[in-house]
Amino acid sequence: MANRPHFACAAVAALLVSGSAPGETFLNDHQAGSQPDAGEVDVIQAFDTLLLGDPAWLEPAAPPTQSQIDILEQVFGNGVCFPLANYWVSPVQAISPYTFVVKRNLFFPDDKAETRSTHHLAHEFTHVWQQTRGGLTIPEVTREMLDAVVCEPGAGCHYDKSGYDIILDPDARFLDYGMEQQAEIVENFYLLWFEGTWNEHCLNCAVLGVEESLAVAESLVRQEIY
Repeated sequence: MANRPHFACAAVAALLVSGSAPGETFLNDHQAGSQPDAGEVDVIQAFDTLLLGDPAWLEPAAPPTQSQIDILEQVFGNGVCFPLANYWVSPVQAISPYTFVVKRNLFFPDDKAETRSTHHLAHEFTHVWQQTRGGLTIPEVTREMLDAVVCEPGAGCHYDKSGYDIILDPDARFLDYGMEQQAEIVENFYLLWFEGTWNEHCLNCAVLGVEESLAVAESLVRQEIY
């Protein structure tokens, strides 16, 4: 793996050298895409402030271990340029206890590397791929995230994870799955390949079994990530 050209890194490096790298902010992406809904403006401005401001105020988070990166490179191939990823402690963990991704920036709810399993990293790096190589625009990311927030009078708000559930279908297209479903397919691809198991979001893995589930998950992932 280390001896072959890493096309994702080469492509990003070429853009940076040429000065034509795409905008790293929510608002820049919105200028090229659909306009945000009124309810999205605060979220978009908050993340733009975070990205456009001095990163010195952000607390760095521990990166994945080298052994984790070695495994993730097998999962993603040339789909993700890991040396260009940035890791931060989430500045909004009081509001949201979840990891989130903005382009090549991963924000974790704490700075404990041991709490970040490799299968969780596989999920989150799928979002990196989506936002840097997979054609998913920031307006689409924002809208899908907000659509998953369910608020009930007197009960507060929670994040609906039913959109994470997947059926591994050998006749399906990877891009036909939703944002979180794609991340779950990659996460389960890792789990099936390296740990011989799956998580609760794979609804038909128990029926297919490890070997067939792995074959279907790999075929789906390799349609787009290789």
